[in-house]
Amino acid sequence: MSEDTSALSVAEVGSFFAGGRMCSLEGLSKRERVSTPGGPVYFSDPNGEIMVGQMYVQYVRLVKPRAVAPLLMWHGGDMTGASWEPTPDGRPGLQMFFLRAGFDTYVSDAVERGRASWAPYPQVYAEAPYFRTAKEA
Repeated sequence: MSEDTSALSVAEVGSFFAGGRMCSLEGLSKRERVSTPGGPVYFSDPNGEIMVGQMYVQYVRLVKPRAVAPLLMWHGGDMTGASWEPTPDGRPGLQMFFLRAGFDTYVSDAVERGRASWAPYPQVYAEAPYFRTAKEA
């Protein structure tokens, strides 16, 4: 079976954040940071307002969608929206499959995953984020 490589007619590609709330942090110590090995030390002040609890969504809207409603692609477990994009071996992923089937697609990164907002612990969340190994995922 040959792969469809014809061009898609895309009207718009964009993104937005959904949900979230402002959280104020106070009384935390400044931290020394080095952004690149051997680079200069700078100080990071974690105090102030930060946005927490947001979901990130990137969308592709077709010029002439054939589906009545768009499709929201929500990853599972400790994955990110990238799991719907091309496969690790370079084949088109499910996002492209649904675009070719005529669906506008909305690919999400759930809270504290991928491009969504993250929050410090224990100041905002009682526990550290949970990271799974590749084998677990």
